[in-house]
Amino acid sequence: MPFIEVDKNVFNKLQKLAEHKEVTANEILKSYLTQKKKKTSKGSFIKNGKTIIEDELIPYITKILFNNGNQAPKQLVEKKVFEIFKDKFNEPYFQETVSHGVPRWKHFIAWAKERAKQRHGYIKSAKESGRGIWELTHDGILYAEKELDSLILKN
Repeated sequence: MPFIEVDKNVFNKLQKLAEHKEVTANEILKSYLTQKKKKTSKGSFIKNGKTIIEDELIPYITKILFNNGNQAPKQLVEKKVFEIFKDKFNEPYFQETVSHGVPRWKHFIAWAKERAKQRHGYIKSAKESGRGIWELTHDGILYAEKELDSLILKN
């Protein structure tokens, strides 16, 4: 059987885990190396017991834009999305500031907009619509018309 070298701290920790579980250190390593990692989303939160990821904000963003003549200032979209998710976005985690002093909830919305633009082609680039203006593409309009009839937005 091949051997590997580990430092003393690692060895001691393996030994303690092995003793606690009444197995060998080798079995601890094997278990660790073969276990399936749970996938987690960097941008996720819980709403009504359901995990929400940034991509799930896309329907709300596109519907808000659709309801505003297919375009709106970024601040208006942020305000309306915040209202929809205010119970969650008012929690301390989402009020913490991230890069450039932006609250985390705004960061989530910005990433969702970028995903809608880059992955789905629903939102035009700033070069096309103007800085600070979010505007639906033709595909974004079709998505909003056909797929989002059941989406309820708060006014």
